[in-house]
Amino acid sequence: MKRNGAVKDIMVDIFDFPHIPYWFTIRQAMEILKRVSSGKEKAVVADTILVFDEKYNYMGMIRPKDIVIGLEPAILKKTEWTTGGMVEVSRDAQHVSEEALASIAERMFGEDAKKQAETQVNKIMSSSKISVSPDDSPAKAAYLMAHHNLSFIPVLENKQKLVGMLSMPAVFNWVSAVVLE
Repeated sequence: MKRNGAVKDIMVDIFDFPHIPYWFTIRQAMEILKRVSSGKEKAVVADTILVFDEKYNYMGMIRPKDIVIGLEPAILKKTEWTTGGMVEVSRDAQHVSEEALASIAERMFGEDAKKQAETQVNKIMSSSKISVSPDDSPAKAAYLMAHHNLSFIPVLENKQKLVGMLSMPAVFNWVSAVVLE
């Protein structure tokens, strides 16, 4: 593997990813992710859907985590369900009592989640202000991805047109080939 390779040599073409317009609902995104992860649709990555606007400009991505949070926004709040309702807590999620977790499990993802499933995906998608160009080095991508804790980074031609996505496993394979050669 050449140390001076380019992102375009290791990126995945955008058409190998499932993609949807921003006005699709969480429910539609869930159905697509279920089809892709079951192997009923061909895709390089089975846990990410790209989101585009009406001019096919990249807006962001939807992952299972985004969907779970979108269906039940309270999941991220530092609250605890008690028999009297929800109570604010100041401790982190590791210290929530078993009783509270049981109560959470009973109350979450019910009828409200079914209503939330009709929300447009642009309301819950992850967007990234960080990108690379096809001619950038994989080392630059590795640096940006590590510093911004990214699993994927968009590959933009002329800082506008999305031409692909670069995954951390692809960057890792490039790095390991350079280091182990």
